[in-house]
Amino acid sequence: LQGGRVLHHLRTKLPGEQNGVLFVGYQGAGTKGKLLKNGLRSIRIHHMNIQVEAEIFSIDSLSAHADSGELMTWLRGIQKPPVKTFLVHGEIEALKALYY
Repeated sequence: LQGGRVLHHLRTKLPGEQNGVLFVGYQGAGTKGKLLKNGLRSIRIHHMNIQVEAEIFSIDSLSAHADSGELMTWLRGIQKPPVKTFLVHGEIEALKALYY
């Protein structure tokens, strides 16, 4: 929810109390998704303050991202593995857990 088309949808749907927003999976610290899941009642989107009247739901048991074990399995499966792998997405503590 940090950018892209979804922000346009949120801007129009969050003010409607008849609407619901479903979060599937993890929302990173400091993101709009995490703030909304934690009960934020007003959010800034496209330089506008948007009131949150929609109901917020979440299913935390699903994720669109691999966990550390899945990432390591994927890397081990590469015939000629990279000499160096850069970790560029995720929370600091989770990234540190993957350092060797």
